[in-house]
Amino acid sequence: METFQQQLTLDEIKQAPQELGLSPGDTNLKVWNVIDLYFRERGLVFHKKEPYDLFLEEVKEIIRTTSPIVVEDRKSQSVYQYSFGNVSLISPSITPQEARLRNMDYTVSVVATVIQTFTTTLKNTTQKVFHNQKICELPLMLGTTYCHTYGKSAQERIDLGECFEDIGGYFLINGKERVIVDQERTEYNRIQVRVPQKPTEKKNYIMMAEIRSVVVRGSKPAFTKILMEPSLNVICQLPGLKEPIQLGTILHAYGAICGTWDIDSDSSAQIQRMIVGDDDLSSDFELSEIIETILYNSRSYRNASCIDQIGSLSNASVAKDQRSEFVTQLIRNETLLHVPIEVKPFFMGYMTRRLIMVHLGRQKEDDRDHFANKRVDTDGKLLEDLFRGFFARYIENVTEKLASHPTNVNLFEREFVITQEIHGCMSKGNWGIQKVGYQKVGVSQILTRLNYANALSHMRRVTSNRSTESRALRPRYLHGSQWGVFDPAETPEGPNAGILKNLSVAGHITSGTSETPIVTALEKIGEFESKISFLNCTAPKVFLNGNWIGTTEKPGILLAKLRQLRSQGVLHYDTSISYKASDRELVIYCDAGRCSRPLFVVKNNKLVITPEISVGAESWHELIKNGCIQYVDTTEEQTSLISTWSNDIMPKSNYCEIHPALLLGVCCSIIPWPNCNQGPRNAYSSNMTKQSIGVFCSNFLQRFDTSAYILHYPQRPLCVPRMGQYFGYNTLPCGINAIVAIMCYTGSIQGPC
Repeated sequence: METFQQQLTLDEIKQAPQELGLSPGDTNLKVWNVIDLYFRERGLVFHKKEPYDLFLEEVKEIIRTTSPIVVEDRKSQSVYQYSFGNVSLISPSITPQEARLRNMDYTVSVVATVIQTFTTTLKNTTQKVFHNQKICELPLMLGTTYCHTYGKSAQERIDLGECFEDIGGYFLINGKERVIVDQERTEYNRIQVRVPQKPTEKKNYIMMAEIRSVVVRGSKPAFTKILMEPSLNVICQLPGLKEPIQLGTILHAYGAICGTWDIDSDSSAQIQRMIVGDDDLSSDFELSEIIETILYNSRSYRNASCIDQIGSLSNASVAKDQRSEFVTQLIRNETLLHVPIEVKPFFMGYMTRRLIMVHLGRQKEDDRDHFANKRVDTDGKLLEDLFRGFFARYIENVTEKLASHPTNVNLFEREFVITQEIHGCMSKGNWGIQKVGYQKVGVSQILTRLNYANALSHMRRVTSNRSTESRALRPRYLHGSQWGVFDPAETPEGPNAGILKNLSVAGHITSGTSETPIVTALEKIGEFESKISFLNCTAPKVFLNGNWIGTTEKPGILLAKLRQLRSQGVLHYDTSISYKASDRELVIYCDAGRCSRPLFVVKNNKLVITPEISVGAESWHELIKNGCIQYVDTTEEQTSLISTWSNDIMPKSNYCEIHPALLLGVCCSIIPWPNCNQGPRNAYSSNMTKQSIGVFCSNFLQRFDTSAYILHYPQRPLCVPRMGQYFGYNTLPCGINAIVAIMCYTGSIQGPC
């Protein structure tokens, strides 16, 4: 295609049909210069490298902020306190090629300064500092900051014994290349309203609103459910209670414990205000009936007796005099963990309103298959979950041993639980902490190296949390929210169809950024009100990562100001800002795991990027910094108008596609003119491409692989899409060109056949 495009004249390119795979805007905008910058700076495994580097920084913070270990020496009746000081990481002493040849782990060492504080009975304090105490060894991803191949040129990688096309993104465990497959899951801290699906719930309830609340990654989510019965009675299920309880009782207890009203006062008007807001119940008979049912069925317990009512339903029996403490602990620390205490009653009222509105058909039911309601856990977050759990066990083991030998500082280096357990998870593929939580199978896999395209595809794979044996069809269907983020054709056949997906070439998974800059920026904007009360609880709401942080009377102005701050670099470019007019919610996200993709920014029906910028830009980050390109996730995409072609901007567009070639994955991008094929043909071709034999890496003579296939005479395809150059398809080809000679029976084309 590259040769064919060079033969066309300028006028022919402008008039070229879409079937040729040519963007009419390429002649002016130089889109391929922008795409070159993307692959030169980011590449195909940036969504793995960035979270992993952030994970290593998080490891330092976790160790540094650990509470001191305090042990008592009974013989001398003195107290020893151990705390961690400076934490640093040490690169491996071997190269990746040495690790392959010697069947070793390629790891980074975590060392810390241990500070020993000795206090005698006379309150005399002595402090000793022990430097470079080795805490653990963690698997190191190739191509990241502490790897020997980081920032190396192709020739420098060859000198290290690596393939010149190798971009990293995988690990070396026992000398074998292993990759962590990204895991898809349901989003935390988001209210989801839908019809119950479980047989037990479907039989007794007609509508359900639930939320999984999490504050610290790796901790068990706290489920809160509000259920509506066929009689329009609404009940609530809280964690720690053996059966649901009337919603009015729960709301009254929330308001009393959180200080919204007195426990003995009549809270009917306040509860109605939190749920209904300014709606006129006199003319809305459907809404009025549900509110009256909620208040009537809880009338006996909307007083001090609500504490006894809730405490009596505890999973473990609680004495009467301890029920008040139990309920306080339940509401403050075990439900809606991500919501501040003073906002919890209003948040529960908001959940109830969402439930009622969906039941009455005034709002849409949440789509579980929409990727705005999902998150994808990458290598960094999956390893962080393991490290938090195993580091807590490490502290327990060290504390237990220090109790017998309080002066032995070497115990910090002799405890190998973190190194051994994470090594076990990486080598076996079973992800999780034994005897604590559920272990998922097949998270860590051996990297398939049949050819180079197969390896790239494996590192961009995403698997769903649904079982492959499930007969449900909807989770397997191609969803509209996957556009531009996932390859629509590259999925396996059989039971894994639709369960295993592959990211598109430009598909990106966010790594997560701090909430502090967003909160600071909101506090300086006059249209934002941070205090939530009965006066403004019905105004348009502002949510940050699922937490209700305030309200605004002018959501349009607030939205414009926040997006302007994002384009100026005050807020991180991965921040998602959108306003849902139907729900009157301004939603902001900066968490990890959101699916997003880069788009051209459009202002006043014109692209911000100009032909001069597209040619003169030196880096991809420069285009982002100048506001020419914006990463848009699946949540913001719902409220945006995106044009397809850069020379045909639709009125009132927010963004524009960079190029249609970025919509496909690695294997489908190798197919010439895939838009001219039937859908099944592209799916078959993408699967067959992974099985083709060629040269899987340039250093195959220096490797000792258990199973490897080399085609000694591979050929470069006669016709290859322009995207093929970014996947090593020209330098590490697979397959040959089929040559067919056709001749008639007599040997002469003019003779009779």
